[in-house]
Amino acid sequence: TSIDNQNDTEAKLKILSDELKKAQDELESYLANTITESVISKMIDILEKFNLSYTLEHIEPTPNTKDYSFSFRIKDQKGNYRQFKDGLSEGERQLISIAFFFAINKNLQNKENKILIFDDPITSLDSPNLKILAELVHEKTQEFSQVIVFTHHPLFHKYLAKCVKPNPDKFGVLKNHETF
Repeated sequence: TSIDNQNDTEAKLKILSDELKKAQDELESYLANTITESVISKMIDILEKFNLSYTLEHIEPTPNTKDYSFSFRIKDQKGNYRQFKDGLSEGERQLISIAFFFAINKNLQNKENKILIFDDPITSLDSPNLKILAELVHEKTQEFSQVIVFTHHPLFHKYLAKCVKPNPDKFGVLKNHETF
């Protein structure tokens, strides 16, 4: 009876070990492929809201990739690939950074208990893209407990204030006065 019990236990252990190995492999695949592809996909969705002449294209990891591959190419409307540093303006690079920021915060848990801070996110953006960014930032005020935006750009502040009706003072202005 003891030998039968031991054999049964060893058989169950083998089944559980196989299931554990399968779960670990699935987790590894999920982390290596699905997560990065999901973030890049969210970035693409965000970038499509802006007036841009390019999009991102996810680069699949190769079998030799040892770390988690977070890779994408920049593809213009004609299908040509552009270089990140030399092929994009500073404003276009800024929008990719902002898209990444929004994408990684999309599935954040307990947003209602978190504060989102933007430190002058408007570097080298033109007016139409400033307006779109203001609308995206305003959307975050509905999700997070508090959104703080630091900016020196009056037009960006104006766009933010226009998003908030009936209380445009929700995005306040502090100027360099003695009282401050």
